[in-house]
Amino acid sequence: MHRTIVLATLLSAIAGAAHAQSIGDAEFVSRWDVDGDASVTALDITQRRMEVFVTLDADGDLALDRGELSRVTDTAYFSNLEGAGAEEMASFSMAYNDLNGNGIVTFAEFEQAGAAWASTI
Repeated sequence: MHRTIVLATLLSAIAGAAHAQSIGDAEFVSRWDVDGDASVTALDITQRRMEVFVTLDADGDLALDRGELSRVTDTAYFSNLEGAGAEEMASFSMAYNDLNGNGIVTFAEFEQAGAAWASTI
């Protein structure tokens, strides 16, 4: 329940800051297009990453250890990674998301790293 409230609060806060950047790759769009408009925006990426974070956070502590993060390809969103680029996969690595280098990725770190990745697309 707490994770749902945190997720809803963060989605509301991010919605105003998102900007629309379209991406054409069909497989990429199928993984990231949250609102079904056939394009991917920074908000779509942020929302999908939040959903993935909550799914991966097996113990509900709002942090991902290496084992939890490594399960990203097991999620429904990424079970078909055909066409996934190296940057897309790297955006879910421990090295990319563990901003303070302590071996644990907090929700804030995951969100910050995701925003940085979305801004490059």
